[in-house]
Amino acid sequence: MNSEETKAQFFQVRIVIFEARHLAWPRMDPLVRVKIGKEKRQTAAKENTDRPYYNEVFTFDFHIPLPLLLEKTITLSILQNRRIMYPKKELGRISLDVATVWRQPDHQFYRKWAVLLDRKDTTSGARGFLKCDISVIGKGDKIKVHHSLGTHEDDDIEGNMLVPDGATSQRQRARYLVRLYRADNIPFPIDAYVQVSFAGNKGKTTEKKHTNAPTWNEELAFYDSYPPLWQRIRVQVREHELLGASVIATHLLDLPAISSDQGIHDFLPTFGPAFVHLYGSISSSGSGKESWVEVQGDGSAYKGRLLLALQTEILESGVTKGMRSVAHRPIPNIFEEECWKTEELILVGVVWEVSMLDKKIKYKPIHVEISLGNVGNMLYDGQQSAVEPIPDMPEEVHDEVPKIQNMTSPQKPEMVKGGSYCSVGFGNEKPCVYVHATCPDTKHRMYHSNFLNQLTSMLNDAILRSQSRESEFEMEEFVKRLLPQLGDWCNRYLSITSEQQYNRRSTNRLDEMRGEFCRRKVENMKGVFKQLEAEFTKDNINATLHQLQDILKEVTFLREDPQNSHPDVFVWIVSGKKHLVFHRVSARSIIFSKEPEERGIDCGRLQSMFMKAPVNKAGSSSTTCKLDIALWLGNSEDVHTCFNSLPTGYDPVDGFGSEPSGDIEHPPLPPVIRYAENHVFVCHSYIYQGAMRPGFDKSALCDPFVRVILGNQNEKTHVIKKTLSPVWDKTLVFSGVTLHGPRESIKANPPSIVIEVMDADFCSKKELVGLTTAKPHVQLVGEEYNKPRLEWYKLLNGDEFTGEILAAFQLFELSEGKLDAQLPKELVITDSNTSVPKTIKPNMVRHRMEVLFWGLRDLKLSPFLKTKQLRVNMWCGESNLGSVSMKNFKRNPNFEEPLQCLDVMLPDDRVYFPPMTLTLYDAYILGYTAYLGIHIEPTVARFWVELETYEQRATMLKSTVFPQIKKNEFCTIQLYDEDNEDESTPALPTEESTWDIGNVLNLLPTGIFTGTEDEIEMTIIEKSRDDDADSWWTKYFASKEGTDEEDFTDQNSEQQQHQDADGILLKKIKSILKQGKATLEIYPNELEAQPEFNGFCDFLQNFDILRGKKTGNDFHDRENIVGKLKGIVKLYRWPHEEETVFVTNSGSDIATGGILQDVPSNAPERILVRVYVVGASGLRAKDVTGKSDPYIEIELGSLKISDKENYILEELNPTFGRVFQLEAQLPNDYQLTVRVMDFDVFGKNDLIGETNIDLENRFYSKHRGTCGLASSYEKTGYNRWRDVLKPSEILEELCRKNNLGSPKYIGGHVVVGPCEEDITQHICHGTTNSVCARYNKEELALYAIRRWHEVPHVGHHLVPEHVETRSLFNPKKLGIEQGKLQMWVDIFPVGEMPLPVPVDITPPKPQEYELRVIIWNTEDVVLNEYNVVSGENMSDIYVKGWLQGMDYQKTDVHYRSFTGEGNFNWRFVFQFSYLAPENKNVIMRKESIITNKLAEQKIPCRMNLEVWDDDVFSGDDFLGFLRFDLSQMPRGAPLAKQCSLSITPEDAPTVNLFKIGRIKGWWPFQNLSDKGDKTIQTGKLEAEFQLLTKEEAEKKPVGKGRSPPEPMEKPKRPETSFLWLKNPFRSFKYIMCRRNICTIILIAIALIFIFGIGIHFAVTLLL
Repeated sequence: MNSEETKAQFFQVRIVIFEARHLAWPRMDPLVRVKIGKEKRQTAAKENTDRPYYNEVFTFDFHIPLPLLLEKTITLSILQNRRIMYPKKELGRISLDVATVWRQPDHQFYRKWAVLLDRKDTTSGARGFLKCDISVIGKGDKIKVHHSLGTHEDDDIEGNMLVPDGATSQRQRARYLVRLYRADNIPFPIDAYVQVSFAGNKGKTTEKKHTNAPTWNEELAFYDSYPPLWQRIRVQVREHELLGASVIATHLLDLPAISSDQGIHDFLPTFGPAFVHLYGSISSSGSGKESWVEVQGDGSAYKGRLLLALQTEILESGVTKGMRSVAHRPIPNIFEEECWKTEELILVGVVWEVSMLDKKIKYKPIHVEISLGNVGNMLYDGQQSAVEPIPDMPEEVHDEVPKIQNMTSPQKPEMVKGGSYCSVGFGNEKPCVYVHATCPDTKHRMYHSNFLNQLTSMLNDAILRSQSRESEFEMEEFVKRLLPQLGDWCNRYLSITSEQQYNRRSTNRLDEMRGEFCRRKVENMKGVFKQLEAEFTKDNINATLHQLQDILKEVTFLREDPQNSHPDVFVWIVSGKKHLVFHRVSARSIIFSKEPEERGIDCGRLQSMFMKAPVNKAGSSSTTCKLDIALWLGNSEDVHTCFNSLPTGYDPVDGFGSEPSGDIEHPPLPPVIRYAENHVFVCHSYIYQGAMRPGFDKSALCDPFVRVILGNQNEKTHVIKKTLSPVWDKTLVFSGVTLHGPRESIKANPPSIVIEVMDADFCSKKELVGLTTAKPHVQLVGEEYNKPRLEWYKLLNGDEFTGEILAAFQLFELSEGKLDAQLPKELVITDSNTSVPKTIKPNMVRHRMEVLFWGLRDLKLSPFLKTKQLRVNMWCGESNLGSVSMKNFKRNPNFEEPLQCLDVMLPDDRVYFPPMTLTLYDAYILGYTAYLGIHIEPTVARFWVELETYEQRATMLKSTVFPQIKKNEFCTIQLYDEDNEDESTPALPTEESTWDIGNVLNLLPTGIFTGTEDEIEMTIIEKSRDDDADSWWTKYFASKEGTDEEDFTDQNSEQQQHQDADGILLKKIKSILKQGKATLEIYPNELEAQPEFNGFCDFLQNFDILRGKKTGNDFHDRENIVGKLKGIVKLYRWPHEEETVFVTNSGSDIATGGILQDVPSNAPERILVRVYVVGASGLRAKDVTGKSDPYIEIELGSLKISDKENYILEELNPTFGRVFQLEAQLPNDYQLTVRVMDFDVFGKNDLIGETNIDLENRFYSKHRGTCGLASSYEKTGYNRWRDVLKPSEILEELCRKNNLGSPKYIGGHVVVGPCEEDITQHICHGTTNSVCARYNKEELALYAIRRWHEVPHVGHHLVPEHVETRSLFNPKKLGIEQGKLQMWVDIFPVGEMPLPVPVDITPPKPQEYELRVIIWNTEDVVLNEYNVVSGENMSDIYVKGWLQGMDYQKTDVHYRSFTGEGNFNWRFVFQFSYLAPENKNVIMRKESIITNKLAEQKIPCRMNLEVWDDDVFSGDDFLGFLRFDLSQMPRGAPLAKQCSLSITPEDAPTVNLFKIGRIKGWWPFQNLSDKGDKTIQTGKLEAEFQLLTKEEAEKKPVGKGRSPPEPMEKPKRPETSFLWLKNPFRSFKYIMCRRNICTIILIAIALIFIFGIGIHFAVTLLL
């Protein structure tokens, strides 16, 4: 785990709760509780519904390391709201970990349906569905703006389930069996147990007392679904203590790495049985107060290994019912010898030298120690090892062949020449250390990973080369060679893996599944590589590299085997008993194999490793050193090859070589490797220049010098004060460098040179700027001299890039103590001349730099010192150029003479171009100059311009003819197809033609349309309604939604089935009407972020001026920016041949005025700024209610506008629709700040987020960022032209600036550029009798400027009419987005020209409607009750209806329906406010008791109808529902027998009630089956829906139910329809008499007979 992962960072988890559906409890008051970790939030409760709508946003902020964030649990649960005295009852919940969200594309789930399950019985089926967004935002992440889903797509629960990316929506119950067998090599005896965490549950094994090798043989069973919503299983070895438990080590099982669900060869999560190796920090105390991330730390200690296995089983439904979430049981002991065979491993190390040791330990002997896991680590000497050492051999051979020689003999370090470090050199006898151990033979996993790593290296090299400074030709040739090599690698991989080399005894199921999975992936890659090779051209290099980068990500994931094979190798520098510094080496990188592709990349090779000290408790690591060592790991059979990769020239060792010795089965390893041949060299280090990043001291500058370390010598350059672009031009000479081995071996394997750049502060310790390593070029005696090439080496300080250094290094072999006489004399370095030789330096040629010092902005000046003369110095190499002094920054922050020119000598090759620095000074009285800050550009090549000659420009400029306007671009007048000779009939729209939206219906000839009058009238009504409502919002929503949903107006089922030519024409006409709406561009991010506008930096660029030391704390480091310089730099080769005329892009001669001669004046400019704020989305909640009360605040210079009077109550997605107009002056008021504030009645208003816009860059940009170009030129209406200049004037200005001449308007066309005679004749001939002539001049000019980028050579994109979506940020939460703001800005120069009227973007007000729903009848309603007396099924039917968010209404009860028929004649009346553009109902509610302002809530305009069975003594029974949006309601069936569920699917035809006004028919009721697995029909409803505006409803009022006015007739119900409690006699008549009349008569006769007999006996007795 690297330092970045353990560092606390800012994160935000954002959850949006939209709505819930199909809740298992129909009549409940549901609320949603959101819980992450221990933090809880909840929505407002919705009353009496099973389909609540919330649309509430919750944000959770965290400042923790990423691994701790990923393991947090997100729980969404729906609760039944109750009174305070009663606890809330949970209906269902869903839980997942943050890691699942993090792995999704863009770290988010977007509008997904979560399945809610019963927490106690997850097998009982879905308890409901919850639609939500879940996203995780880190520093610098942007919330992705998704395109709005269609209504049907959004409501598709099955197709939008919340499942991991790539998984199917069908989730099954599964049992995850984690089997824990044993552990060993725990550092010290403990009371050990293992805790496993998964799916929000924890299980643990029994506790084993005081042991470091516990054995459990236990199984933990977790029950969850598959695919799971949990990405990781956390396994922890813990120690039980008196006051709690402490973590010893942690291992994470990554489920995506051990399973697959991407095809027919899926396999469930499986693992092992296999050992996992555990690591932690050597400085960790393991106390319960430390998180497991802190315990793991830098991984400097081996904590043991754990034998475990994972098996996943899919369960049948009902199997897990009643089971606990975690089950624990003992299991039999595993027979390890049956799972794998063991082998003898040997770790061999040959130590070359130890250098760069801290000189504090020069008197303490040190030695080098290697260990495999803990085998060989003397810290754990005497304890059981993770990989067990070889058992002791017989005494007679024990001393002859020792099995462990894990450390070198101690030696005292010696001070190196130069005195900065000490080192340990071993001369020509290199110590050999080794460790023997036995472990499971699972090398095949490392072999496979190494094979894939070869492909990773090839792809990674291609990506790195694409980011380097290579030319396009070199990159093209490289990719051409690479693609066939990639295909050959795939063939080789498939060939070797097909030989079943990996199917051996030690493999388990995961090995087999991963092997097949990887083979399929490589086969797919092979096809991709073949296709790329066939289609590769020079033009698609970037596309090819992009695909290779995607493949690289995939291969990188496949390369890492989740099952550890062998423990890592630790290399320590030890002094006495203290372990000083270490380096951890992956066993995979040094494993040996006979196949080269399977061999570790560093196996047996000499490598340089930088050691580091273990991180202490303060979180820092100080001591470092460099160790040159060769490591080899393999089995004992191959040990004879362990020295094969070493530099050649060592004395032969018996039994070692390319072939094994036949005499010695296991040859003993020698104590040293001896080189008999020595050669003396001299090393020249050519240090030329550097480019450092700022922030090394309080001035942001650096006092750099270079220190070069080679073996036991180090040399350094002189210090250059206060600079970030030092030019040392120094040759450092290392004499007497003795290297061991043959000359050819030294040339092939030269020693590594370490280059350190240090900051030499006067009053403090020297600080490391960065270091790098290099391999010198070796020049042997007698060889032809080959001069080295200077290269840029990247400097790193830890993992941070800190700069570059241009240098070259060369080793010269000495002949009799002198340089070869054949070498150039300039290579002889003397004390008087130590500069880099001229032959090595870059060839310098003259260039010209033009610098536009435009002005200074946002300077953080001292309040106590008044600025006098601000100026900027530009340094490039050894040349400098200064600006003129700025006398009064506050009055005018621009330089009076901005353009400066400098001739400078620069390298001929742009690769060697030096950095450029811009330094800001202030000159005070008496000549005192104060340094204020600095900016550095890594290379001046960024500003390079390739000049063009006059002839080249003339060749590239061609005439551009803009033809007629297409239908999707403008509202134009073209009624007939040009190719249609018969103009008596209209032509249908074609690719190049459009229709007139105003007259198309009126111009239809008689008989061409045979539809009904109602259809024609309805079409005209729809058009007229839309035209009446047209506003800027019409254009906005037309652009946002693209096209409206298809409307259907035909109510007749017979017409519905009949599609003739009339119906097709009707659809085309309606499509034409929609196309007539104007549109604009809605950008998903900032306007500056659009690639076609290049950040508006084409004229002015911003250079940040820095001052202050970089601390790594983002809050402190942002204060280091003390201002910015606006300007631009151009660099080009000059002079050229005299007869060649070079011109600027606009055609001006460079020789007369330079390349920047066309820049405008930088004098102050008065402007009018209009800020249009449309709305915001996803705002951060600031109130305890989980909402905010947002309003807009504008700041421009000294002007500040607060719109808090118009704050919006309780809203996170507000629609502002506000326009702010400000007058300003450039350059003083160059930056516009738009803030979204939270209004608070009591206390200070809170900042939600803000965004900054550079108005100056937009004003001067060639892309015309001042006012967007509309899609059409109109003088009136909602799409009225709003620019100061007309399109023809803009076109004229563009042509003038680019020396193109005036545009020509010929025959309905406009010609830009040189207009030749043949082009004119062709246009005139081709447009004879053409309708193109009807286009006016402004339409043609607008067409041309909207396509100005098509003009050759000088064309560029111009900003269209738009709305940009800007991210909001809070300075207190750096890098975390706080929401998005939709807006745009218009900028107009204030002058003589009249300014246009502002655009009215007042939000459209909702229209008042009245919906009248008449419930006529029902049929085939399910009979829910059984009458015991009558013996029949029946239902007491009534219908309940409501609009979403409103109180329900219900009919009276149709009692005792024996057939499912119900008669009602009942009217529902709903008054509501409807916002048509958003298709939402607007409800105004009072949300706060401290204000009288009503909060606006927008909810879907959705009708809900339900059929119920009335019960007297118990709750009513829910029978079925019918739900639809009024704008997309299903077309009802004309007859009851035609009514079925087929008319309600999401792809069924719908109608818009707002367009047709009235509809009548039959619709089906539906409900879930008893099992909840499908939808069934539960009845039919005959209803009539009528929609009226408020004015229409007031003219024709009606009553609710059957009440007047216009009362409904009472329905004719059967006589049996009554309530038995109110009519007992009728109950007797219709219940008893109807079905049992004969029985009653017989009983009556019997009673009369008995009564008569009784009277008879009584009379007889009396007598």
